[in-house]
Amino acid sequence: MVQTTLQNEKTDEELFEQFRSGNGEGFEKLVHRYEGELFGYLNRYLHNRSQAEDVFQNCFMQVYQKAGLFEKGKIFRPWLYSIATHLAIDETRRSKRRTTLSLDKSSSQDPGEGKNNLLEGLESSVNRPDRLAMEEEKKKNRFAKWWILYRNSSGRY
Repeated sequence: MVQTTLQNEKTDEELFEQFRSGNGEGFEKLVHRYEGELFGYLNRYLHNRSQAEDVFQNCFMQVYQKAGLFEKGKIFRPWLYSIATHLAIDETRRSKRRTTLSLDKSSSQDPGEGKNNLLEGLESSVNRPDRLAMEEEKKKNRFAKWWILYRNSSGRY
């Protein structure tokens, strides 16, 4: 019974061709097929669940947007992982550029001065509510775009 089910299951390439020909169910099945495996890969690569979620969503947005660039006859999985890896590398670079503040003691003799410098740094870059709100809004917009593309491609909603 299990062999019959596996024999009837479509390959990634067949699902992707199904999606490219207008049937969104193929895209939805690919997302479900890779959500555990690919997300696990990204989570291990990035060591950050939130970043892995973002990159996973962006990866399937790229697959959706660049479906026409996939060459027929090629294998889907390496193409998917190539997109995911490049996006993870980009995310790693972005996170390295984010401002970080040292918690080491200031070189000055005044013990209060180091504390003031740290507070000023925090206020000017990391913990500004308007900056946090903008970052959160960008994240929501990215997810909303992905979700709309994902649901529209499934043809079920």
